[in-house]
Amino acid sequence: MKIIRNYLLCTMSLVVASCLSIPLQAENGQKAASEQSNNVTYCVDPNWAPYEAIRNGIHVGISAQYLHLIAEISGLTFTLIPTESWQQSLEYVEQGKCQVIPMLNTSDYRKQFLDFSLPYFEAPNVLVAKSGVPMIQGYTGVGSRVVGIVQEYRQVEYISRHYPGLRLKLIPSEEEGLKRLANE
Repeated sequence: MKIIRNYLLCTMSLVVASCLSIPLQAENGQKAASEQSNNVTYCVDPNWAPYEAIRNGIHVGISAQYLHLIAEISGLTFTLIPTESWQQSLEYVEQGKCQVIPMLNTSDYRKQFLDFSLPYFEAPNVLVAKSGVPMIQGYTGVGSRVVGIVQEYRQVEYISRHYPGLRLKLIPSEEEGLKRLANE
């Protein structure tokens, strides 16, 4: 996370990546749509490099490499449904426009409409601050500073539940948060 003036930017909200899908129910003994086809539609955060991004219409990053390996092993074909933002990717998976998001943290809200696999990738939370700001050891060390977090990141739900006194500033993307931080 980066801090510029009194803002912190929450990046990599405890990246525990899980393949997830909306359960498809079979009716009258028929196979579910996911069993009839080897094609799986997916959405990603279009601007979350190096984890995942969309560059020139192509899915790139760590999650792209994982999907390639999963495709090789499973025989599945993955089709990217491009989105303009992380928020749109979450809307699409909730609406069934895409079946999978390859890197998504579990949350109580998301469990209402998604099934999660076991984690296959983990990375720590990171607090980024402006040069000269003392190192912050977790959310308890934030004090009166404002923490910037990308809208719809799982950390918003986590902080609201476990650190209700923490002041949050919702931002559209990590890149935008870092720009705001740099310009403070």
